[in-house]
Amino acid sequence: MYRNSLIIFILLQITISKAQEHVFPPQNMDFKFHRINHILYTKTNFGNTRSNIIVPELYRQYSSLEVNFPQGSNNAFKLASGFWLGAIIGSDTLVTTSAGYESIGLHRGPTVETYPDFHRNDTIYHASSLFKKPPAGKDAIDYHNFFDSEGLLHPQYYPISHDDLICQYYDNKILYYTPESPIILKDHKQLNVHIIERSMAWDHPSHNQTIFIQYLFINEGKYLWKDACFALVQDPNIGNIEKMDTRNDYIYYNFDQQSIILANAPWADDRFENDERIGMVILGGSFDNNEADPKYMFHQWQYGFYDASGDNGATKK
Repeated sequence: MYRNSLIIFILLQITISKAQEHVFPPQNMDFKFHRINHILYTKTNFGNTRSNIIVPELYRQYSSLEVNFPQGSNNAFKLASGFWLGAIIGSDTLVTTSAGYESIGLHRGPTVETYPDFHRNDTIYHASSLFKKPPAGKDAIDYHNFFDSEGLLHPQYYPISHDDLICQYYDNKILYYTPESPIILKDHKQLNVHIIERSMAWDHPSHNQTIFIQYLFINEGKYLWKDACFALVQDPNIGNIEKMDTRNDYIYYNFDQQSIILANAPWADDRFENDERIGMVILGGSFDNNEADPKYMFHQWQYGFYDASGDNGATKK
């Protein structure tokens, strides 16, 4: 069996209940927040921060707080985020996405294609370098030590940051024939990818406005991936939580910083007090046992009639 793994680093500046077994959605769907520094960042264990999918508590209480900066303000920057992972397997070009919405009509249900297993241990784990230090000589970023055979966070996992959040999910555990599963999965041909996602935050002046996110994509299928490509997908609803107006979302690419900038144009009622902005940078990626670099890109939904990507002046700000 061929086995290859893809690692992507991203920089963002800026109850379990008893239910019938193996019926969608898994009862271990969960969310947690990074709150340790100036950014509130939402993390789920299905790869998407969209608040109306699967986790009703997240939608009811925090519907506009996927990214909140500065934390405690009314500034909201994202409605949903996730990734697209594509690769060629044989003669097929396959894509798995964690970025999606709640669909209605013929394709009812979520359009997300990644979910945790039904195993109750597939949840979000927290660890802090403030309380657990690796022994001398131990490699703290060995992803083979993230989880044990039972899906629990491995006892030899050593946190990187003051606030590590770690989870794992898949594109081949929830399938079309899973009872009550989203109809969209009928058209999904799996990459057989196992995703480990780790986000990290520090309460330190050097990184107190930064969240790091690491994706590890593990091919658990029989065939090698060719020309793997990663896309970071964002749907930014930018504005004041109490007066959200998506028509003036202001998104542009900064060529010097190689980052997507999310801001709010000042002409609507949902303006920010201090013109706060956040940026997203893909730091790069690598393959195990492969010298080639994976391809990666940004992708975003656009709202309103203003497309900042064509505004040359915006790239200079």
